[in-house]
Amino acid sequence: AWAARALGVHCTVVMPATASKSKAAASAGYGAEVILHGTSAEAFVKASALAAEHGYTLIPPFDHPDVMCGAGTVGLEIMKQVREVDVVVVPIGGGGLLAGVASAVKQLNPKVTVVGVEPDGAAAMHKSLAAGHPVRLDKLDTIADGLAAPFAGELTYPVIRDIADGVVLVTDDEIAAAMSLILTRGKLLPEPAGAAATAALLAGKIPQSAGKRVVAILSGGNVDLDRLKTLI
Repeated sequence: AWAARALGVHCTVVMPATASKSKAAASAGYGAEVILHGTSAEAFVKASALAAEHGYTLIPPFDHPDVMCGAGTVGLEIMKQVREVDVVVVPIGGGGLLAGVASAVKQLNPKVTVVGVEPDGAAAMHKSLAAGHPVRLDKLDTIADGLAAPFAGELTYPVIRDIADGVVLVTDDEIAAAMSLILTRGKLLPEPAGAAATAALLAGKIPQSAGKRVVAILSGGNVDLDRLKTLI
């Protein structure tokens, strides 16, 4: 939305009806037309329909080479700033961030462990890896709306399968506990999706991290303040 405003072009953002209010408000504040529609899966269908109807350019949130490459710059920054990193922990929605970060990190140092983290109520990538192909979820149930992708990407799945070192699951309670710790000790305010990687570490879900130098990516700060008290 910010880039569209800078370029002077129209931008329509389609989000599920349950999307964070602050996320929708921020997009509208940048000048986007925000449409709240149905579930996550229904929002994807709505966006595709609008693109076909109006001739819009559809920008996928994760399943596109350019999106993965953009996410990969996070991996490049990590490798530049933390040269002796051993483990990188990355939250997963549709897999664009993990696919990009894993690709960048592994090219620079194949010995670095890169692990993905999903909410157990939106475990599309975890289930895809178990099934051997991308799967779609019939139901999503997590406080981490930023990770609630209804399917694993057709492009992101094989990259994660071949390059990353696995995907672990965290509960909503573990995510909320991580949010509280990051806020009170780290003085940072992540949304639930942004706290997922730290949640996996705190819950002991990543044994490769013991005694190692670890980076946990905090990928989002759009948390509704009226929900914050309940979440933490």
